Amino acid sequence: MENNTSNQQRHAVLFHGRSGEYFSIWLVNVLLTLVTLGIYSAWATVRRRRYFFGNTEIAGDRFDYHARPVDILKGRIIVFVGMVLFFILSSAMPAISLVFLLAFCALIPWIIIRSWRYNALMSSFRGVRFNYLCRVGRAYWTMYLCPVLLIVALYAVMALIGMVAINTGSMSVSLILGIVGFVAFLAGLAAVQGIVAALNHDLYINNMSYGSLPFKAELSKKAFIKMVLISFLIMLPFLIVAGMLIGTLFVSIFYSIAMGMTDPEMLNSLMAGNMLNIFLTFLVLLFGALVSSAYLVAAQRNYVFGQTKPVS
Repeated sequence: MENNTSNQQRHAVLFHGRSGEYFSIWLVNVLLTLVTLGIYSAWATVRRRRYFFGNTEIAGDRFDYHARPVDILKGRIIVFVGMVLFFILSSAMPAISLVFLLAFCALIPWIIIRSWRYNALMSSFRGVRFNYLCRVGRAYWTMYLCPVLLIVALYAVMALIGMVAINTGSMSVSLILGIVGFVAFLAGLAAVQGIVAALNHDLYINNMSYGSLPFKAELSKKAFIKMVLISFLIMLPFLIVAGMLIGTLFVSIFYSIAMGMTDPEMLNSLMAGNMLNIFLTFLVLLFGALVSSAYLVAAQRNYVFGQTKPVS
């Protein structure tokens, strides 16, 4: 019996950029964008992407980015003019402002798909351009309909648990159901976020191609849900610290309201006396969100890149 094995050569992805170089590019981009009231942002985008693409190497060759800043600027001007017209028409005809808002929202998936295709076509490796082809209907399902259905299902489950807790007539049972409901809400929220992330990555990767060679990624929704749950656990200690910092203020306000002491001056004095704790709470939550989101982005990208391969 002959054992046929296909040896697929693997190459590491190398990045040659340096933090000092990128910082100088970022600083110049920010300053020129501010001075030109946003006009230079198109040139800043091209410069930033060319830096990252030009410093990314596979098997001795580097990527290229071919977009022209003028083309990006034209697209942004069209979007800006469209938003200005939207606000003008909404102010002039407030009765149908909702129609304008829905029309604008309806265009977002189409705009995203066009942006992905443009960036793909402007990217190349070894002289071969990338491409992106996707049905717009699938984008609407992934970005709008599916997330809405998942959120509705989650809130339906939470409403059911809440109704059961209210109708039990027992304080201890209601408390237990409240804890169960909170845990179920976090798990459901992680499931919703993980499924939506899996669908969005699938929408992007599995419609991308390198020349005529399509990419394929077998993405597991369970893996994305697990990553979201881990990011929640990373955020949990920061939430506990924030709760300890701000808990005294909330207890004081609740006690004052319960005792009928709703004097605005007294409430203002409570707030003023806890300004340091409020500021520290904000910093803790901000830092925790940065750490949690950094893990989530890195974990999802590593997973997606590991699952992606060209289909010959």
